[in-house]
Amino acid sequence: MRDLLALSPAHDPFYVGSPSDQEKAKWIAEIYEQMGKPEKCHIRRVHYWIVGRADVKKPDGALYENTDKDWEFLLEASAKARYLGLIPLDKIVDRRNPEVMRHVSYWKDENPQEELDKYTSNKIADMVAEKFYCFNPANVQAYHIEVWEEKSTMLDVTDPVCEMFGVNHQAGLGELSITAVWNLMTRVLEAKKPVRIFYISDFDPAGEGMPISVGRKIHPASGGALGELVLHGDSKCPGEADVGDFPGFQQQVGEG
Repeated sequence: MRDLLALSPAHDPFYVGSPSDQEKAKWIAEIYEQMGKPEKCHIRRVHYWIVGRADVKKPDGALYENTDKDWEFLLEASAKARYLGLIPLDKIVDRRNPEVMRHVSYWKDENPQEELDKYTSNKIADMVAEKFYCFNPANVQAYHIEVWEEKSTMLDVTDPVCEMFGVNHQAGLGELSITAVWNLMTRVLEAKKPVRIFYISDFDPAGEGMPISVGRKIHPASGGALGELVLHGDSKCPGEADVGDFPGFQQQVGEG
């Protein structure tokens, strides 16, 4: 079975659904119901709500406590509940990743004269000339393009390039989360066109798996309420064979 999975069994959305997964998902779904189904509820808020009750038991009967182990259990349960549709994907957020830097918007092209008739001369004078467009070039692009990167330490280099070419830029602090993927889906619906993601990650085992992980999360997020989206992925990044002769590009692999 492992050969058929892109991620580990514990994290692959397509492997969710075992009796244990369903038990954990139902557990957190009932807690979310008891909380009153708050909108945009941070997962840490759920943790403190449970700890504050001091009487919430996990599916195995043990008391949920303010420990790293129980926190990891809550993260796993909340992910499985969202993958199984027991909690809408956008209702519980993690805020692990910074907000996307949006450099593209989709507004309707207007006839220049019709657009100008909406404004008085004083209002036009008060507007910044460079920001007053009657034609939106983003609408004629074949694809909605975004650049995603694992780190946020190079934003001074990468974000100006994204802004120059009018593409959105999503930085991360490691692996991009379910919330980041859900937000992408809403932008894809706004664009109404195919999406292509250029993913920048470290040249190490973890970095190689990050685009795959996002791809696996995209498929569950693109179904249901957001409709069917056909997405294709193809790695074009340099591999070990391409950089093997350059010592500075050798993979850093941790022990164990």
